[in-house]
Amino acid sequence: LGGTDVTVPRFLGGTMPCPAALLERADDKDSLTRLAVSARSTKEVDIFAPTQGSVHWELLVEEYGVEMSAVFFRDLNPADPLTEDVEHPYEPQLGEKTEVLPAVKVKSEDGLKQGSIPLPGKGVVRVTFDNSYSVLRSKTLQYRLAIQPLAQTMAGE
Repeated sequence: LGGTDVTVPRFLGGTMPCPAALLERADDKDSLTRLAVSARSTKEVDIFAPTQGSVHWELLVEEYGVEMSAVFFRDLNPADPLTEDVEHPYEPQLGEKTEVLPAVKVKSEDGLKQGSIPLPGKGVVRVTFDNSYSVLRSKTLQYRLAIQPLAQTMAGE
């Protein structure tokens, strides 16, 4: 094949380093969280975004499929959530919700799906895993949600 070994990862006989997406996830911060969603039900996961930025998400459905959507609740508390105050812990004051990710069906045959949800400011993102359409089957999935501040989001582009 002459010269193609530099574009082939080592585990396939080439000389290219293994892409990060294929490396084993040993760190807890990079691991996926397992969640079971019963038939005819939904599960919600909230994540606080202390600044404007985005939520990077990863989702792996073990069998069949599940719908995923997200809404954003702007934080109306004028205090800075990044300052630590042991006596008065920061409490967000949630405003109206805004849809930031319309419902999308993710199927097991899609493999690991990833995406990024831009956020308009500081607040709470509520991700919903919806299995309410399934009459008999519960679904097991694995997910990861990570906040990326605006500075990090801009640097990655």
